[in-house]
Amino acid sequence: RVTIGWTLNGLGTIAYDAGRYAEAEALYQSAIAISQDNANKATYLNNLATTYLKQDRDAEAEQSLMAALGIQEKSRRLNHPAIAQTLNNLAVTHRKLGRAAEAESFSKRALDMVEKAYGNAHPTVASTQIALANTYAQLASRFADAEQLYQKALTTRRNVLGEDHLEVAGVLRDLAGLKLATGEIPAALEFSRRATDIVAGKVAKGTLSASEANASLVRRYFDQRLETLAGAASAKLIGPEATVESFALTQWANQSTAAAAVIQMAARFGAGTDALAVAVREQQG
Repeated sequence: RVTIGWTLNGLGTIAYDAGRYAEAEALYQSAIAISQDNANKATYLNNLATTYLKQDRDAEAEQSLMAALGIQEKSRRLNHPAIAQTLNNLAVTHRKLGRAAEAESFSKRALDMVEKAYGNAHPTVASTQIALANTYAQLASRFADAEQLYQKALTTRRNVLGEDHLEVAGVLRDLAGLKLATGEIPAALEFSRRATDIVAGKVAKGTLSASEANASLVRRYFDQRLETLAGAASAKLIGPEATVESFALTQWANQSTAAAAVIQMAARFGAGTDALAVAVREQQG
């Protein structure tokens, strides 16, 4: 049964990575059904929760994660890194449910665990810092704390993974979003440009698979870039000529799974009357 459970879990992960969340959910549930209350079952419950989160079934995700945490706290030492992953997922869930105080508490517990286990310059620590920063980014009074954590995570990911890693792009996108929220448009422009350049490079090299999940991921970078440019144009921080570089993405995006989404977004901008819309129409022409 242990082998069958792991096999089902592995198949679920393949389906999850391909964006087939309902299929992944069924496979994880099958693995859970044949498992005893042990570390493996806690892993399957965690994975099931991630499929619920992707489908915005947040209350179900919370239920699955609390069951996983209960198993882990009985079967592992209380500072085990595996528990930190469950706490991180609970933080995401409570943040989506609008319970920021609980999300902060879970993330802080997780961060304390992974820092003790791995030190301060480990990718797992960086991911946990980002989880806490994401909670702070939803609270106007904690924007400075969010930025500090994002910057720490960015440094770690660059040092460990390299400048052009997709996880580096992820932190840059988070920083761009934070700067948009605080009205710091020039900084948002720079962060979003760097993030989009990394993703564009991956698409151009064919190192991203054409799965639904990756198409959605690429779309988020492009959407944020265009939103940032629109804000800059509205604030008259850039002129039409400065948007030519960003809309080069519509030329090569035809090679990516996000092509239609980018072109549709560009069309919406092109229907407007501001400087950015003029530049879009020039590029489309």
